[in-house]
Amino acid sequence: MRSVSDVPGGFIIRCNGVLWPPSFPSRVLAQGELVVTELWQYTKLIRSKNAGPFELTFDIMFKDCESFERVRKSGRLSAETISRLYGIPLDNIRLFVLEDLLTVKFSIPRAAFSGDVDDTDVYGGQFHGPLTTLTIE
Repeated sequence: MRSVSDVPGGFIIRCNGVLWPPSFPSRVLAQGELVVTELWQYTKLIRSKNAGPFELTFDIMFKDCESFERVRKSGRLSAETISRLYGIPLDNIRLFVLEDLLTVKFSIPRAAFSGDVDDTDVYGGQFHGPLTTLTIE
């Protein structure tokens, strides 16, 4: 039997009495329950879009200062993480932290230019998906 229980700041998944998935980075509550928080829970907007035909830009706008600081201090939203998520070499990632706006932006080259026969999203609006479920410790 599988159940999902909501808890403040995350969720717990149990599958046949076992916490699942075991590989998620997480916080552990005093009761020993596994709590997983994801990037979307701290933001009011995560989006991707074209920055010309050869690049994508991503905007991550946080709900409040506390959320911004929690994610920033976790170190999970870094050029190294973006490199792993999107398979982009580190030197091709431009990362900007705009503290006054509670926003993180980054730009990466597109695998196929916008409108190319190999392009899967001509407007670049669907590439933000992997960011939404990025786990935050």
